[in-house]
Amino acid sequence: MMFKFIKFKTSSQNYHSLPMAESDRNDHGDRSSNDSDLPLMDKELSCHKNEARTRGFLCNMKIAMKNPVFIVSFLFFQIGVGSLFLAWRHSHRFNARLKDISMHSPLLDQIQIPLVPRKSYAQYGMGGPEIWRAEPSEEVDKAWERVTAEYLFPVKESDIRAMRKDPSVVVPMPDSYKIDGETTYMAKSAVYHNIHCLDYIRKAVYRDHYYPNGTDDNPFHAYHTAHCIMILFEHLTCSGDPGVYLYRWMEEFNRPIADTNIWRQCWDFETVMEEHNERAVKDMTETDVRKPQGVKSVPAPDGVMNIIRNYQKTHPDYNPGQ
Repeated sequence: MMFKFIKFKTSSQNYHSLPMAESDRNDHGDRSSNDSDLPLMDKELSCHKNEARTRGFLCNMKIAMKNPVFIVSFLFFQIGVGSLFLAWRHSHRFNARLKDISMHSPLLDQIQIPLVPRKSYAQYGMGGPEIWRAEPSEEVDKAWERVTAEYLFPVKESDIRAMRKDPSVVVPMPDSYKIDGETTYMAKSAVYHNIHCLDYIRKAVYRDHYYPNGTDDNPFHAYHTAHCIMILFEHLTCSGDPGVYLYRWMEEFNRPIADTNIWRQCWDFETVMEEHNERAVKDMTETDVRKPQGVKSVPAPDGVMNIIRNYQKTHPDYNPGQ
């Protein structure tokens, strides 16, 4: 059976896309094929150009690497970039300035310690908060109690080792104080112990007020006072004050008078206390814990044991270690 195809001619101006006869398709296909060869040729030429550029770059690099001036310049460039990165990284470390001048302390990893300029008021009668040099009173005692609250501060075994201590003899905290399933250990912040020692010496100065019946019932009073003097001496000679105080003329005196009211870069202590107390343990103290049997221990100092033995001669029931 023969079919006759009828070809209709239609004006193209009314269509966006037109149906094509077989011959038109072939012509179109040929044009498309020919046209598509052009980008391929361009790509091939581009590849040859890129390869040429790469070879040229490598060749130039080989030549440059044989040039000592280039090598030195390149090394200085690398050192400069590395130094900038290290400086940026250092400036953004947590408590970076304090860590640079301190041994490892878990406190510096957990509490941000702002540094602020603060004027000293050590000069006789030259202003400042008088309460710290005032004679004993209820208000004075409350102020000192606030800054000598020695709360426990849990630390990890890695902290203990970093502090050059032996974790096998450090008292562990109860399991309820584990951090991420890791046992923590009993510690306190040295800054509060230092202030406690200053307060203890202050009370020794005002002994008639704080010890109206004497100190005979406390065999460790003199030993404790000496301990606190040593603590403060070691602290002051370790973290020395680089400040310089001046001498001034005063109208009423003919000789130079020291001006000890100097400016220092100091901890923002109120902020430190607030953050420390948020992380500290307040529902237990070291006296709530007793040594289990069989744990590793270290011997007590001879000086401590001698005081206990001498006091027990007249007070046989005295046993501070229980």
